[in-house]
Formats: sequence, C-alpha cells, structure tokens
Amino acid sequence: MRTRCLQSSNSWQRQYGLQDFLAGYVDGGFQYFGDSTRHTYENNFGFYAQDSFRLTPHVTLNYGLRWDYFGVVQEKNNLLSNITNLDPVNDTFTLTQVGQPGLNSLYNPDKKDFAPRVSLAWDVAGKERPWSAQASACSTTLSRRTW
Repeated sequence: MRTRCLQSSNSWQRQYGLQDFLAGYVDGGFQYFGDSTRHTYENNFGFYAQDSFRLTPHVTLNYGLRWDYFGVVQEKNNLLSNITNLDPVNDTFTLTQVGQPGLNSLYNPDKKDFAPRVSLAWDVAGKERPWSAQASACSTTLSRRTW
C-alpha cells in the first residue's frame, strides 16, 4: 500500500498504508489464490468445586469456584500465522507461520480464568420452596466457525 498525504482543515497529515487500510482508504490491492482449507482444533477443559453451608434452618449459602482453560487454536499442518514484528516507522510488519522461529504458537494461552460463584437460598415458609439470589462470573471462547 502506498503512503499518501491528506489535507485537513489546518494542516497536512501523513497517512501510512496500514492506517489507511484500517480506516477504509484502499487505493489498490491483490488477491491470493489457493486452498484455504484449515483443520483447526482447540483443547479446552474446566474444573468446578462447590460447597454449601446452612446459615439458619431456612437459609443456605452455596459457593464455588470454577477454573477454565481455553487452549490455543491450532491447525493440523501449522497453516496459521501471526504478526511477529511491527515497525510503524517504516510501515512494515513480519508475518510468521506458526512453528517457524519466533512463533511457537498463535498466541499465549490464558491460564487465569477463575470464576467465583455464590448463591443464597431462603426457604421463607419452611416448605422446601426457597427463594434464591445468585451471582457468578464466567468466561467463554469464540466459535472458530466465524473464521
């Protein structure tokens, strides 16, 4: 992409290729052809522990902690890539394929997805029909189908 200058009301601004592209100013381009089939997978798992404590004969506190691991998206033949070096001064970047020097995985996994959960159940009439209030935090992952 080319570098160009735009005139604003008070001054001239220099716009860089990547910034132009992200802003929607595209004045050229090209298209790659080939097989775009990707065999992606991801290993996810989670653990949950909970307990309850009866505060009174009619009020019960339930509490727990969940931990989720959302693995890094991988491709069977390492056909994914990511930007490993961005040089805004020269308006260039390096695109590196996963498995090549400088890029062992597409991104670093998040291993800190802890989610507390708590609820309070109140059996108003003592007939085992409690009213309850609950609160929790949760994590999720995006579907790869959107790619």
